Amino acid sequence: MVFLRCNEFTCRTVFDPDSNLCVSDINFVSECEVTVNLKATKTDIFRQGIIISLFKIEGVVCPYKLLSQLMSVRLNLNAKHNDSFFVEETGKPLSRNYFISKLKTILIALGYSDKDYSGHSFRSGAATSASSQGIEDSMIQTLGRWKSDCFKRYIRTSKLDIKSALEKIK
Repeated sequence: MVFLRCNEFTCRTVFDPDSNLCVSDINFVSECEVTVNLKATKTDIFRQGIIISLFKIEGVVCPYKLLSQLMSVRLNLNAKHNDSFFVEETGKPLSRNYFISKLKTILIALGYSDKDYSGHSFRSGAATSASSQGIEDSMIQTLGRWKSDCFKRYIRTSKLDIKSALEKIK
């Protein structure tokens, strides 16, 4: 599970290889670990960057496998090291507006309302999902790179989790 902010993998208007995610920022350091070099983040005021490690895991969604597959596609399309890692169908760097627009289109096609979803939904969803799986608050804070406990307000407790907790109290 990755707690990325939308602006960490998209660009606002113009792609800048000095601050946006490039092909060279994805590094496969072993057969089970890949690192993502974020050159600029919201909380990194000195723009020192941060390296996120992702691992090969069992399950439906494996970040290592997905990044490996996308890297193969990008390299087969002759992407250069400072080209955008994520691109639109046209090959243009993935913009925030395009990403949000496509997300909303997919949600509507799947029968969901798009009004409650934005780029911020991913961090909230990741925190909620982690919490519902019993992951400790300190680990959620670390995974999300939150400096304070503000992440707790993003966690949405489902009715099923509330019911389960009440059953344990009996």
